[in-house]
Amino acid sequence: FEDTQKAEKIVFIGDSITNNYFPGVMDRMRQDYCLVKYATSKAINNPTLIKGTEAILSQCGWDDVVLVHINNGLHPGGLSAEEYKSFFDNYIFLVKELVPKAKIVLATTTSVTSGSPDFVNDDKTNSIVTAKNKAVYELAEKYGCAVDDLFPVTNNVEGIRADSVHYNHNGNELLADAVVKCIKEALGKQEV
Repeated sequence: FEDTQKAEKIVFIGDSITNNYFPGVMDRMRQDYCLVKYATSKAINNPTLIKGTEAILSQCGWDDVVLVHINNGLHPGGLSAEEYKSFFDNYIFLVKELVPKAKIVLATTTSVTSGSPDFVNDDKTNSIVTAKNKAVYELAEKYGCAVDDLFPVTNNVEGIRADSVHYNHNGNELLADAVVKCIKEALGKQEV
C-alpha cells in the first residue's frame, strides 16, 4: 500500500513486468490514489493466484477499489490460447464479483526478443503472445473492460531491453507512461 489515507485505491495485479513499471506509475499517480501492487509469477491457472487476489482486494476494502489493472504476462507458458482464455475468463469473473464497482483494465503481454546483444524479435514466442493478447481483447469485450495494449508499446522499440523479456529504466518509464494514460482514460480523468 502506498498511502492508506487515500480512500480510492488502484490495485495492480501482475508479474515482474508490472513490478518493474510500478515505481514509475507511483511517481505519476501517488498524489491522487492509494496504489497497491500484487506482483507474482503465478500463472492464470494457478489457484493460489485467486487466493492472493482475494486477500489483497479484501485488505483494500471492497468498496474502496476504483480500478484493478491486471497484467498476467507470459507465465502460463504451457497453456494454449484457448486454455489461457478460459482460465482468464474465470479470473476476471471472480475479480468483478469481489469488486463490482471497480473498473477493470486488462493489459496485453509485452513483446519478446531473442535476447542480447541484438534483442531481435522472437517471432515464434510473439505469435503465442499475439494469440493470448487476442483472447485479452475478447474477454475485455465480454466483460466491458478497458484494454491497456502494451504489446505495441514495446514491439520493435530499441534501447528499452534489459533482457529478452524485461525492460531497462527507459523501457519501464515508457510502460509506466502507457499504463498511467490508460488508467486515466478508464477513470475518465484524462488530462486535456
